[in-house]
Amino acid sequence: MSVLFDLINISHYYGRNPAYVIAGGGNTSYKTSDKLWVKSSGIPLAEIGEDGFVCLEREKLKLIPAKKYPVEVAAREKAVMQDLMAAVITYEIPEDGKAMPRPSVETSLHNILQHSFVVHTHPTLVNALLCADGTRERTEEIFGNDVLYIEYTDPGYTLFRKTSQELDRYRHLHGTEPPVIFLQNHGMIAGADSIDRIISLTDNINRKIEEHISKALPDPGPGRHGKTMEELLKKLSVTKGRNYTGARSSLIDYFVSSSDIFEGVSRPFTPDDIVYCRSEYLFVNRPGELNESIDAFVKANAYYPHIIAIKDNGIIATGSSAEQAGISLDIFINMMKVSFLSHNFGGPKPLTDRQISFIENWESENYRRNKINEK
Repeated sequence: MSVLFDLINISHYYGRNPAYVIAGGGNTSYKTSDKLWVKSSGIPLAEIGEDGFVCLEREKLKLIPAKKYPVEVAAREKAVMQDLMAAVITYEIPEDGKAMPRPSVETSLHNILQHSFVVHTHPTLVNALLCADGTRERTEEIFGNDVLYIEYTDPGYTLFRKTSQELDRYRHLHGTEPPVIFLQNHGMIAGADSIDRIISLTDNINRKIEEHISKALPDPGPGRHGKTMEELLKKLSVTKGRNYTGARSSLIDYFVSSSDIFEGVSRPFTPDDIVYCRSEYLFVNRPGELNESIDAFVKANAYYPHIIAIKDNGIIATGSSAEQAGISLDIFINMMKVSFLSHNFGGPKPLTDRQISFIENWESENYRRNKINEK
């Protein structure tokens, strides 16, 4: 039996459930005293096999925290990735000419956690709490010291350093390893020495959050869209050189009922929202204004809108491929769920302009986005 048997199973368990991760989101790892296997960047957990994990030498990973890296973001992250790649245990170069798989940017974070298994997901229910105003106070109220809460920090090396400091503080105060870590506007990390314990921890977290939800979620669909949407999709399918998919449901109808209500999903909540939907979304008041509105959007933002909301008619997701359009749709519907449910915890709190800019210009997230185009 492969040493990765349980790791593959737990990866599929969460990767095939969109309530936890969508597309290439999330990551998992397993470690022994000297080796760490971690998900390769951009590989979906839903379909991962042994070749989707990168094996690294832990002694070399332990050198990273002690190093001094450049202050400038791009130079720093490039240097960190070079050191991560240097820790990779040698394997054959792919015969298809593609670049060698590279480890998740969160590899160092996985390495400092003491548990054998580490599972990082982006649960909808958890993010309804973590993407809400006043999330730290509500987290402490609901969970006390059962979770370690980390304020939003740019992903990559900065998040690793911040988490490392908070872990040391938690261990000093409580004399133990936190079983769960909450990352504001990001997701959760569960650690344990068995996958059954991981599942139990995650289920308990969701149950506790559900107990505090009084404003139930409308039907998220997607259901059948109306005649107007059908006509728009038919016209768009032969224009602009894009792929399109549309959706309508009770939840979607709520958010597209007015531009004011759409404000609740007008900005991304998490890094994955930006990776798959970008950070600006188009709201169109009348179907007849669609083409003109798209042209104005492209002129203002220098990219084609991934999400188009048509007042009282639903949403259209676009992409350079049918798969990308579908993923954008799934991610945005999840954003709607997070926004709506966040009202149970203080109302939505999206990422700031600075936080968004970091993600949009980060090479690692562009790499992850581009992995979809390789399929």
